Amino acid sequence: MNVRWGKLLNLISNALIGFNLGFCLALFITQWTWLELRFNAGLFILLGLFLGLITGFLISLKHSLVWGGLSVAVLILSGLVLGQGIENMQILLGSVFREGVLMPSLTLITANYIIAGITLLTVVASWGLGRLQCLHRNKV
Repeated sequence: MNVRWGKLLNLISNALIGFNLGFCLALFITQWTWLELRFNAGLFILLGLFLGLITGFLISLKHSLVWGGLSVAVLILSGLVLGQGIENMQILLGSVFREGVLMPSLTLITANYIIAGITLLTVVASWGLGRLQCLHRNKV
């Protein structure tokens, strides 16, 4: 039973890490106005999620808490740097997220709550996966 939970947590953790890294890439792409006007840069969020899912199916993530925490830290840091402050960061993250998930009617506040939930879920899933891997190593 632990093997099933481990595989599921590995898949979820990799997907969320891919989501966060795709979100970071989308944030940086939105700074390039020429490309932003010709392409929906928010689609890199979905691309990161998809690549994370594929990676989760293929390999088992080692040191998952480190990777999960690093992806969340990079997302927050890039949002702060590119947004040049917390208020602007909230607007930037929310608007890019709305574009990326193809839901322009979503309010910025709701988008920011979803982003906060996903970042928290990334850390929790990564911690749970690391804990299961640690317990599995100690049994063997």
